[in-house]
Amino acid sequence: MSFSSEAKMAAAIMPKSHKEQKAMLYGMLLFGNVFSESDIMLMTETAEVSDILCGLLLGVCDIMASPQAYEKGGREVYKIKIADKSGLSRIFEEFGAAGTDTIDKSIISDSHTETAFLRGVFLSCGYINPPEKSYRLDFTVRSGDLAVDLAVVLMKCVGEMPKLSVRRSNQIVYFRDSNLIVDFMNMIGLTSQAFEIMNSQIERDIRNNLNRRTNFDVANIGKKTAASVTQIEAINAIIDRGDFEKLPVNLRQTARLRLDMPDASLEALGKAEVPPISKSQVSKRLSQIVEISKNK
Repeated sequence: MSFSSEAKMAAAIMPKSHKEQKAMLYGMLLFGNVFSESDIMLMTETAEVSDILCGLLLGVCDIMASPQAYEKGGREVYKIKIADKSGLSRIFEEFGAAGTDTIDKSIISDSHTETAFLRGVFLSCGYINPPEKSYRLDFTVRSGDLAVDLAVVLMKCVGEMPKLSVRRSNQIVYFRDSNLIVDFMNMIGLTSQAFEIMNSQIERDIRNNLNRRTNFDVANIGKKTAASVTQIEAINAIIDRGDFEKLPVNLRQTARLRLDMPDASLEALGKAEVPPISKSQVSKRLSQIVEISKNK
């Protein structure tokens, strides 16, 4: 079972108050596959979603509905359809005042009904990516006006405007920021799924920090190795032309140490000097040797 299906199973809980039940049902119906005065339909792969919709239809509108199960692409799909005139009339008496492509704000007049409404929207048209993959929360919406209305409600509840795009003939309202997705999950009561996303984010941050540290260390090693090679080549060039003994005593001493300790750090070379010298002094001496090697 997918992470998104598990989230929908957890979200398919009947609200306690009638106002919240109405708001949740409104979210499911308005953002279903079809919402018109002649036909209402929602299709889902999650049995719990079809069950909660049937329960809400009965509790809020006194409509008996039964999901039709069938196989599609190797998966079981549940379809709930309201096509009889009496059922459609009752639903539109409850939810049709604002039309089919606009959210009736009077139904979601406080934070509790907004949360119930958005839970219904998520059950109906939401999708959340597994946290081990890219962070992604999508709502697939059938019209542009309805997508904009949903984006405004989400901005009010989550604190940031979601992005909108078009995929085939549908409008997509989406978040890609893991923090915003966690906020949404927590808001609609999916604390377990939110915790999984937070854990995934922590693991990614640790992994990225380790990779950055490793890359930094590798780069430093590369720089030190390149510097050591340059210094050794300079010393050998001075020796080859017979000028080594012409170097000052302190430079000869540092040059011999570098030849004997090609992989040593400047700090280690400084400690090996007699008497010991600082890292900056070693660096200065080696720089002088490199410059002397260039002056033939």
